[in-house]
Amino acid sequence: MLSYEFSDTIVLFTRNKVVFAVSAKKKALLDDMKKPDDYGGPEVEIVQKDSKTENLGEFIDNLLTTNIKSGNNVAMFKKND
Repeated sequence: MLSYEFSDTIVLFTRNKVVFAVSAKKKALLDDMKKPDDYGGPEVEIVQKDSKTENLGEFIDNLLTTNIKSGNNVAMFKKND
């Protein structure tokens, strides 16, 4: 389901939060969702990206440097062929 609905989504997991980098349309959908009152999980941040005008490499570098303060363990999940 995620690869179909969110095929162009970048998800960054850190110890304290989860960051979703999505298109403007998906950001609007996710912003409208409400967290449950008893939610005790990590902070969730929604970041808008524009794949047509932004340089993806620079966007990812900026996303990582903004959200990862220490350590160097980074992994990427790639689409199965």
